[in-house]
Parts: sequence; structure tokens; C-alpha cells
Amino acid sequence: MDDDGQARTGRANARHLTQSIDKLLASGQVTEEEAARLHAALEQGGRDAVVRDIRVRHAEAALAGAVQDGRMTQHEADGYLDRLRAGEHSRSLRAHLRGFRRPRGPRATGPGQAG
Repeated sequence: MDDDGQARTGRANARHLTQSIDKLLASGQVTEEEAARLHAALEQGGRDAVVRDIRVRHAEAALAGAVQDGRMTQHEADGYLDRLRAGEHSRSLRAHLRGFRRPRGPRATGPGQAG
């Protein structure tokens, strides 16, 4: 791809990311401050660090609930948070952490689930 083609692709990616940030903000998945940091990171670099911070914030909330409910110890939660802060975000870690999230809003229940 020539330089002009790469520039167009880069602009399209930036536009897509900007729209994604706006959707995350509208849905409450990121705060105003996090959205502003993400927008700045798109222009100045450092997007990975901002995304990591958001992932840690989400995990802190989910893991705090798991500790409070007795589904894990604080030591276990701290281990997961340390891994995230170090930049780990493997598919297996994401899948495991998803199990500790509380559902947002009303949801239809599936087989074997209380409604």
C-alpha cells in the first residue's frame, strides 16, 4: 500500500475509534474523563495505557463484588489486578474475569437460571 493509502486507512481507523469511544461513553462503559483520555491518546499516542486503565477499573468493580460475595479472596483478586496492570489481557484471562461480572440491567434468563 502506498503512503496515501496508508494515510486514508489511518484516518478511517481513527474515525472508527472515535465513534467507538463515543458509544462507550453513551453506554456508560467509560467515564467522561476516560473518553477524553482516549481521544487524546488517539492523537498523541498511549492508547494502550488508557485502555489498560479502563480494563483495570472494570475488573476492580467486578472483583470487589466477587470478594464481597465470597467467590474469591482479596489475595486472588489482587493477583488478577496485578496481571492486568502489567498489561496482560489474554483471551483466557478475559474469559475468566467475565465470570465475575454482574449483569447490567434486566436480562432474559436462560435454562437453569433463576428469573
